[in-house]
Amino acid sequence: MKSWKDMKFLWLICLIAAAALIALGVVMLVTDLGTKILNVVLFVLLMVYLFAFLLYRMLHSSGRVQVVNILEFFILMIIAFGLIIPDFASILQMREVSQIVGCALWLRGVSGLVRGYCVNREGKKYFPFWMFAIHIVLVTLGTYLYAKPIVRNDTVVMILAICCFVGAAAALCLIAFFPPKKRSRARRS
Repeated sequence: MKSWKDMKFLWLICLIAAAALIALGVVMLVTDLGTKILNVVLFVLLMVYLFAFLLYRMLHSSGRVQVVNILEFFILMIIAFGLIIPDFASILQMREVSQIVGCALWLRGVSGLVRGYCVNREGKKYFPFWMFAIHIVLVTLGTYLYAKPIVRNDTVVMILAICCFVGAAAALCLIAFFPPKKRSRARRS
């Protein structure tokens, strides 16, 4: 298998990626599409969290903990679809990124506290105090972020646009450090 350095058209792929990232960054800064793009990015991140982490937790737990994980899964699923479907968006009053992150942190903290309570109550395992403290901090931070959003959507759109420009610069640096290979012609004798 070829390494990525030996790809024949790596420079072309990097050039197209850089152009696309620059265009995306400019579109996010100049037009109103920045918030829509932000909602799509949040949707994708929530789906990755739901299906990569929470689904595993949900399938490998039992009893009350599984019920709480299922509730967390469906609440975050509704929030995620509320980001991209306008009908759900009218039901939910969460518009800021901080509120969505706060709600997710609060749900994760409550789920962990219920798990700790059930583990200690049943006496099967020991639930460490530091884990209990982490879940209390998650609940507190989630409540604070939901009640008083500290990062506005405009700021997050600006950060995403800057990340697009940095990604474009990285793609252009790949072209600079690994220029296209010149073809060597075989000599005929």
